[in-house]
Amino acid sequence: MSTSSTERKRWSSLSLRRSPFSAPSTTAERHLFTESAALAGLTAVILVLLTWASLRVTAMPDAVAASAPDAQFSSARAFEHLKAIAQAPSPTGSSAHASVREYLVSQIEQLGLAAESHSTVTAHPAWSAAFRVENILTRLPGTDSTRAVLIVGHYDSVAGSPGAGDNHLSNAAMLEAIRTLRAREPLRNDIIFLFADAEEYGLAGAYAFVQEHPWAKEIGVVFNYDSSTGQGPLVLQHTAAEDGWLVRHLAAADAGIYLKSQQNSERSERWGQDFDVFEEAGYTAANINNWTNTAFYHTRLDNLDHVDERKLQAYGASMVQLAGHFGGIDLSQTRDEDRVFFSVFDKNFVIHYSNAWTWPLALVAALGVAAVVIAGIRRRRLSARALAVSVAGLLALLVLGAVVAEIGWGVIKGLHPEADWQQEQDIYQGGLLLGGLTALVAAGFIASMSWGARRLGIANLQVAALVLVLVLGLYAAAEDPLFSYLALWPLIAVTLATGVSFFIPTGAAATTRHRWLRAGLFWLAAIPVIGVFMPLVVQVLVRTSDAGAAVAVLLGTLLAALLVSLIEIVLPARRWWLAGL
Repeated sequence: MSTSSTERKRWSSLSLRRSPFSAPSTTAERHLFTESAALAGLTAVILVLLTWASLRVTAMPDAVAASAPDAQFSSARAFEHLKAIAQAPSPTGSSAHASVREYLVSQIEQLGLAAESHSTVTAHPAWSAAFRVENILTRLPGTDSTRAVLIVGHYDSVAGSPGAGDNHLSNAAMLEAIRTLRAREPLRNDIIFLFADAEEYGLAGAYAFVQEHPWAKEIGVVFNYDSSTGQGPLVLQHTAAEDGWLVRHLAAADAGIYLKSQQNSERSERWGQDFDVFEEAGYTAANINNWTNTAFYHTRLDNLDHVDERKLQAYGASMVQLAGHFGGIDLSQTRDEDRVFFSVFDKNFVIHYSNAWTWPLALVAALGVAAVVIAGIRRRRLSARALAVSVAGLLALLVLGAVVAEIGWGVIKGLHPEADWQQEQDIYQGGLLLGGLTALVAAGFIASMSWGARRLGIANLQVAALVLVLVLGLYAAAEDPLFSYLALWPLIAVTLATGVSFFIPTGAAATTRHRWLRAGLFWLAAIPVIGVFMPLVVQVLVRTSDAGAAVAVLLGTLLAALLVSLIEIVLPARRWWLAGL
């Protein structure tokens, strides 16, 4: 009987050691299990809350009823304009196009303003065809104008689309914005609205304005609005070079636009939007668009049924806000060196700094990672061999995940015949499909990291992630500083948390206070990691045509790798899992 009891205890002990999911048997184990469960639960809640908070930059404003005060932009009032002009395709030269133009002129004149028609024959040098264009302009005089603010939105559509999103939504917002500004006190600077013709056919209207119209010489800053179908937050798609002055004022304008400098890494490309004309002509200019799935882009489905009124509110309210801010400041000097910038946790909370700070930040990150490696080895938290294996293994997982994702996405696209001819459009509901694929690959990645944590130690995996992100950050600093913030800010935060955690007792020497302190360090580090990374992950998932499965998976897995210490806490870990860091 005694022997049997001893055998049962011995077997129980062996089972507990072999399985991380075994039930705790001693008081100490039960206490540790309860504490681990509390840490895991709170960590999961914090990660969910941070994710929710980070995605506030993608939130849409509420629609505003037609009964709103005259001095407030109303999406409901603007929607009436949209219903009037988005009934049928209106390509340049068509009768429907002429009807849209007549409506715009009549609405401007009803507001007591002159609607100037700028008619000419022109052709952008990059296009072979010439077009007769007829731009519509109106001007709100300022009290003491330094230079004028120009708000642009093309009013033609492609031949097969009613153009409700692209770009009559912008036109409707412009009309309501004009009415709203007329109901307010005059601004210091003149505000000019340009309804540009023939954007879809060679940017001809905008080109004609820049080349021929006398008002073009009076412009201080340009805001070009373009749009697509569906939902999606307002984003600053591009800025012209030497954007430092513009970025500082956009950050101060509180216009509800998501700002992110990595888009400017593609300045050498041309996007077939009127913004290109103003950028090439040397204007201080911003291109404003929205995130959305573009499955209906340039099709008959770009109609009123697929317009989200909240997006109309976002467009118009931002026009009014930008006009109010830039209409009240000195526009005589609007150029300064480029800046790195990004919204975090809120569209109007913007971090921005000169490009010159990129290398100092990269140096801080590099020295920090080096210090963590040295401290970890000296304090026996790291093993040089295990760290090297962790770096190689993590890199292999990232590459494998990207390859698997690309193969899987190829299979998904193969099931969608439209993917063969939709070069600019996304697959319908492609974001959900790519999101599911990314989640599956990320789950496999996390499971592999958990397996590796038990064999190599969680500390080695965490520092391996720092090393890989450091390489990415240094590459970005050298090749494209505007993109560097995506790696450097999360890296610095997690490096600091990891380094401090090495000085907190672990294993048998660790108390409850020590374990909670360690978790708290990584909770704080998760703030910039999730705040910076998560909106970009969502952008890639929404605009599947912009990047692809490999990019989505790489972003998702890098996010998971940086948060590996927290992921291990959330998983049903046993005491020896937690002893590694």
